[in-house]
Amino acid sequence: MKSNLWRVLAGLLIMLVGIVLLASQLGWVTLTGDFWGVVFLLGGGVIFLALWLSNRTQWWPLIPGGVMGAWGVATLLGMLGLSETLTALVGMVGSATPFLVIYGLDRKANWWALIPAGVLAVVGFGVGPLGSSAWFVFPALLILAGVLLIVRTLLKRG
Repeated sequence: MKSNLWRVLAGLLIMLVGIVLLASQLGWVTLTGDFWGVVFLLGGGVIFLALWLSNRTQWWPLIPGGVMGAWGVATLLGMLGLSETLTALVGMVGSATPFLVIYGLDRKANWWALIPAGVLAVVGFGVGPLGSSAWFVFPALLILAGVLLIVRTLLKRG
């Protein structure tokens, strides 16, 4: 089944496009540029996440799947009338999530995933609810990370 997963996903995607186009022709939905953006982002996210679920030893599909899914949800929230601040927060923090999952899969080997996760989350909170105050949060987080690194190193020596 794993070797045929792409064919099944492609078939489902083709059927979904046909259903949406038929619904548009019948006047049930109006297709706009935002609509197609959401379809592309969420559809792509689902495909990459399904690829990861079919072979969890390969973590790389989590990155495009998670990022596309996060921005698809953020765009959908924007279409529903939520504020740009909230949609930006969802997009950026949601983009950090796959890196946190990758880190959680193998903390020793995937320590590097904390770097993009942290940067995306800080930027997300910077454009989100913290606004300008995020410029104080980022240096504070760096100071805290340095303290934790020193304490952890000293505790291992003793």
